[in-house]
Amino acid sequence: MLEELQKQIDEERRLKLEKAQQEQMLRVRLAVYMLAGFGIISLFGAGMYMGGAFDMEISSNGKMMASPAEKRMLTQAYLDESRQNQLQGMLTLHDPWPRVRIDR
Repeated sequence: MLEELQKQIDEERRLKLEKAQQEQMLRVRLAVYMLAGFGIISLFGAGMYMGGAFDMEISSNGKMMASPAEKRMLTQAYLDESRQNQLQGMLTLHDPWPRVRIDR
């Protein structure tokens, strides 16, 4: 009777130990797979970067983007337009003929 209980306890301990070892092995495997996946993804990303995928020379519609001189010209035009809009807004805010209420 005691021997059977001892065998049963030993068997349960062995099963728990095997299960713990198996879980540990699965965790290690998962960590290795994740690290390998991140490594592959980062290599792929670096390859795309080195290959020129992120150069932004071609816009989304397939046309070449503006040269630096054209970009400067467009920026200057935008600044001039915004300055003009700001000045126009200031002129419309300042009413040279305020509506004065005259009490009779």
